Amino acid sequence: DVTVALSYGDFSRFTTLEPSQAAGAIPATLNDNPFLGPSPVSGPGDTTPAVQMCHNGLKGEGSFLLDTGAATSFISTDLASQVGVSYDPANPLGSSNPRLLGVDLEDQFTLQISGISGEVLTVPGFYADNMLVRTEQGDAANDQDPNHLNWRGSPVLVFDIEIFDEAANETIMLDGICGVNHLVATADILPTDFIPLFLNPTATPFDYVTFDEPAGTLGLNFAPGQARPPADANRDGTVDLADFGILRANFGASGVGHENGDFNCDGVVDLADFGILRANFGGTAADAQLLDAWAISIPEPSVAGLLVAAPLLRRRRH
Repeated sequence: DVTVALSYGDFSRFTTLEPSQAAGAIPATLNDNPFLGPSPVSGPGDTTPAVQMCHNGLKGEGSFLLDTGAATSFISTDLASQVGVSYDPANPLGSSNPRLLGVDLEDQFTLQISGISGEVLTVPGFYADNMLVRTEQGDAANDQDPNHLNWRGSPVLVFDIEIFDEAANETIMLDGICGVNHLVATADILPTDFIPLFLNPTATPFDYVTFDEPAGTLGLNFAPGQARPPADANRDGTVDLADFGILRANFGASGVGHENGDFNCDGVVDLADFGILRANFGGTAADAQLLDAWAISIPEPSVAGLLVAAPLLRRRRH
């Protein structure tokens, strides 16, 4: 139904082979690492549309590595700071219960992640108000075009992932990683003594997800009933008088979210939001491409094939 333009990042200069390639070591066979947004290793002139995060009425943009090996999406501390979110010094990263500032406690969660070394780290995350991914079918000059993808209540971890080029003494920090929790069926995980409990399972929003490397696109085919029209504040699949009532009740309010009538994510409910509602009044899920990714996520599988135990992800109250 829609395609998303990708850029590619070649990180071969950031890698070291031991023994050397001349001695027979086999290098990576795929150096085209796909990004939603401009490649962080490309020069100026890369016009691939960036991913936009929105929270607290603030917006930030960055390039997200499309990583089907990551069960959960990440954003960097820099991108988080652009939307008013930071680590809590009293409960920092590395502690047993890290927390974030700039996010209500009920909109936070933690997950245990492990790297190649096997070290396990508890990382805090939050449900961002919106994550916008611009499509080739959407109007490039209009972020409110329903043909763009807009995940509401988007779960992301806050964690810095960097790569270092020893020869050039250069460090590159990834803005984010788009994991499969934005693309496939997911569930909350509650660890138990024996078998984890799966809570709040949801269907995938897509029937098909296609990575077309030669074309440089991510193709997405929507599953029936998973789209939500713009200005559907109460998420019942239709833009109607109930949504107008929500907007009217919150008119003039600031620091509220989409569910309160801030449809353009500018931090205030005003005439611009009314214009979006009016333009989409009567619209239904069948007319829209706009997604609503529920506040869910899954952890990485362990070597044994079992799910890594992770704390319960708290769903948003609304």
